Amino acid sequence: MLVQWLFGWVAWEVQNPAAGARFLNCCARARLSLWDLKPGKGGKGVSGRMRVRDYRHIRPLARKAGARLRAGKRRGLPFLWNRLRGRPGLLFGGAAFFALLCAFSQCFWTVEVTGCRTIPETALRAALAEFGVAPGAPKAAFSPNAVQAALMRRFPQLAWVTVNDRGSDADVRLLEKDAAPQVFDDEGFCSLRAAKSGTVVEMHIWAGTPTVKVGEGVLSGQLLVSSVVESESTEEWRMRHAAGQVIAETTQVLRADVPLQKEVAVPQGEPVKRRSLELFGARLPLSWRLAPDGAYTAQGIRTSLSVYGRLLPAAVLEETLQPVSVRTQPRTREEAEALAREELARQEAALGAGVEITAREDRVRVTDEAVTVERTLTCREDIAYTAPIGWETP
Repeated sequence: MLVQWLFGWVAWEVQNPAAGARFLNCCARARLSLWDLKPGKGGKGVSGRMRVRDYRHIRPLARKAGARLRAGKRRGLPFLWNRLRGRPGLLFGGAAFFALLCAFSQCFWTVEVTGCRTIPETALRAALAEFGVAPGAPKAAFSPNAVQAALMRRFPQLAWVTVNDRGSDADVRLLEKDAAPQVFDDEGFCSLRAAKSGTVVEMHIWAGTPTVKVGEGVLSGQLLVSSVVESESTEEWRMRHAAGQVIAETTQVLRADVPLQKEVAVPQGEPVKRRSLELFGARLPLSWRLAPDGAYTAQGIRTSLSVYGRLLPAAVLEETLQPVSVRTQPRTREEAEALAREELARQEAALGAGVEITAREDRVRVTDEAVTVERTLTCREDIAYTAPIGWETP
C-alpha cells in the first residue's frame, strides 16, 4: 500500500456492463497492473484502481473495448506534490518541522529525578546541568558513566546513582547512604586535645589517661586525655588510641550590627508586565515591552508545561517589573535592635545541635550610625578532638 501511495493511483469505473470483460482482457494483454477489482455501482460494470503512469494508456484500450470509462479518486504522492508546489510556505514549513524534530531529538527534553531524601533536588539538578544533563542539552557528548562518577564525587552521601537515556528523557535514580553508627577506631596512637577554652564539667573516658579533672579550666589546644596508659601491676606504660568525651562550659560572643539608616524602594509609575517562553533553556519573548529605565524590582511566576503528568522542556514566565526610587529613611532604635536580635538568633542556630546554650547575656551599644548588640553565650559542649601523635611522644 505504501508503494502504491508513493507512485500514485487512480480509481476508474466502466459504466456499461457489456464492455467490462472486454476492457479487462485488453488491460491484461497490455500488461497493466489493476487491483481492487469489483462490480460498479448498482452491480453494473466494473471498477478498480491502477497506477497514475498506466492511466495514460487506458483511454485507447477503453475505445477499443467500447467501454465508457470514468475516472474517480486520485491519491498518492504525485497529487500531493502538485498541490503543494504552488504553496512553498507549506513545503518549507514541513521541511523545517522535520529538521527541528530531528535536531531536538538529539537533545534532552526532560530530566526526571527520583530518590532525593536529604540532598536538595535543586542542587542535584544544578550539578546535572553542569555535567551536561539538562533540558535542551545535546546528547552527543553524554556519557552515563562519567556523569555518575561526577555525581558520586560531588555528593559523598550518595550510595549509588544511575543516569539513563530514555530517548528524549534523562532518568536519574539515586539512593542515599544511611547514617553509619559511630565506630571506635583504635588503630594508631592519638590523644584528645581541647578545641576551645573552658571549664571541664563532665568527663567520659573510654581509652587513655585523663590529664585534667572536672572543675579545672583548660585552654585551646591543651592536652585532655593522653594516649599513655600505665600498668599498675608491672609499672609499664603502653600506647593507646585515646577516646572519650570532655564536656566543658565555654563562652562565645556573638555580634550583630544594624545601621540606623535604611534604603527603601518606593514604587513609581506603572509596572511593566512581560511574558516569555522558556524552550530548551532559551528564553523567547512573547511581548515586546522593554524593561523600565533606572532601578526596578522584579517578580515573576514560572509555569512549567506538562503533558499527561510529564514535564516538557518548556515553561511560561510572567514577570512584573516595578519602577522604584531608592530613598534613605531613618530606622528607629527599636527596629534596629529587633533586626539585630533576629541576626543573633540565626547565628545561634548555626552553632549546631551539639552546643547546648545554658545562659545568654546581651549588651546593646548605640552610636550615631548603628545599633550593635553583643550576646555572650554560656554553653556546654564536647571540646575534645582527636590529635594523632608519633612514637617520639610517649
